[in-house]
Amino acid sequence: MAHRILVTLGQASLEEAVVKGCTDEGVYLFRLNLSHAPLESLARTIDQVRAMEAISSKVTRTTLPDGQSIGMQPMAVDIETPTMEYGFSPRHGEHTDAVLQEVGYSADDCARLREQGVIN
Repeated sequence: MAHRILVTLGQASLEEAVVKGCTDEGVYLFRLNLSHAPLESLARTIDQVRAMEAISSKVTRTTLPDGQSIGMQPMAVDIETPTMEYGFSPRHGEHTDAVLQEVGYSADDCARLREQGVIN
């Protein structure tokens, strides 16, 4: 079983060389300790960390329905050819008919259930 290493980065260690050295050693999960950082620098610091190649190369992405692409958490396990772009979660009931038909309901059954208010 592979162990995961968590590293806490603070003001003194927020440098790309430090982060790259950590990721080269197997770290992929970082916690930021910015308790002594000036409040106005937090957004800049977060943007700086996100831009680091060692981190940005592991972040997964999805596209919101409005077309905006957002970063998500890294994959939970390392695999050779990871999927880095994921589809947005379906809306409630979006695949109900397909799921019900997979388990044996007909299109007519689904229509009846919809008329009865059982499904949307």
